[in-house]
Amino acid sequence: MQDVKVHAPVECTDAFKLNGITYVPHYKNRNLYVGPGYPVGPGNPLPKSSFTARELIDAGAEKVELMLWPRPQFFEAAKAA
Repeated sequence: MQDVKVHAPVECTDAFKLNGITYVPHYKNRNLYVGPGYPVGPGNPLPKSSFTARELIDAGAEKVELMLWPRPQFFEAAKAA
């Protein structure tokens, strides 16, 4: 039997880089960006550890594109229902 490697799907995603730190879209809320070590726990992202694109741009962040796992459509689907 051949050794077949299966890769997770990825897509080109907008992210931001500020002072050497990369901020990626939150997995459940694409309108917020989080950095490394984002707190894990119940509830929504904590305000001091997540940022909007506008906040990052205003702080001087550079927009970059990364190949990331697709973000689910949680909030968009809820609005349509």
